Amino acid sequence: MEKDKIMNDMEFRRKCCNYGLSWSDFNIFDNIIILKTPRKDTYVLLDDMYNIIGIPQIDLSNPNEKIEDVIIKYNNSHNNVDKNGENIFLSPFQNLSIKQLLELSKRITVRTNNNGHSCYIIVNGEYVEDQKNNIYVDLLLYINFLGEQIKQYYTNLYQMRMMGIDYPDVYSYINSIMDIINKLVEEYLSKNSIPFPSEIINRLGQIKYSLNHCDHELFGILRLHLIMKKVEMKDYFDNYEESESLRDEDSDLSILSTKLLKLLDISDAEVRVRLEDVKKTMKFNDINLKSFFANKSKDNNAQLIKK
Repeated sequence: MEKDKIMNDMEFRRKCCNYGLSWSDFNIFDNIIILKTPRKDTYVLLDDMYNIIGIPQIDLSNPNEKIEDVIIKYNNSHNNVDKNGENIFLSPFQNLSIKQLLELSKRITVRTNNNGHSCYIIVNGEYVEDQKNNIYVDLLLYINFLGEQIKQYYTNLYQMRMMGIDYPDVYSYINSIMDIINKLVEEYLSKNSIPFPSEIINRLGQIKYSLNHCDHELFGILRLHLIMKKVEMKDYFDNYEESESLRDEDSDLSILSTKLLKLLDISDAEVRVRLEDVKKTMKFNDINLKSFFANKSKDNNAQLIKK
């Protein structure tokens, strides 16, 4: 990582400005950017994609152990879990790290049409043609929602750190969100009903404004929960009358979520080229996700993204 190149990157400058931090005063350690904060010994750590990976207290005269601990947790997958099973997400994302969730969420764009009543999904700069009744789409919508929650977590964490107040770790935060949604769905199903996205937002204590940005993601999450609980979606969603049941070989959604890592085989640079082409031609290339993930030519069991 070159300091001058980073300093002149507008995306990096925007990230610093969002937190009121200096984009010209930082250190680099093991491909991690260390930004100073107004609070003594407290630093914001960014990876090479400018994702916040932690906001720890560090003694810069001996930063190795503390920063390495943050890096390990950030890159953690189910192959690198402590003996107590901590630092992992709840099902079906227990095989994914924070880094992988964030990187996958960056590859997903949800665009609304018909005055917000419908949407279409862009993945890796390509239009998803098999959007309906697609378990991969619902998993990606869930990941997109969690990616935004992780970003919000670090915003909250920064404020708490500056005020010197304790705050839960990112796994506890995200797992609490997932657990609340799961229990809410169970509560409604016991009454032969399902919650609307607005009710999920209410239970999470988030403002209504948040709903405008995640309405379709939350419907995808609801569909996913109904699938996991083997509930017929057609009983709750009019446009799912033709919905197919989950095949036995796909019953482990954690395996399917791990397959999503194949999307990261395509480089960020290639995705940017695709999106530039869209601007010129005003047309997306199509992708069929079921065919894409059925292709066995590449390893679908990839685990850690290299630092």
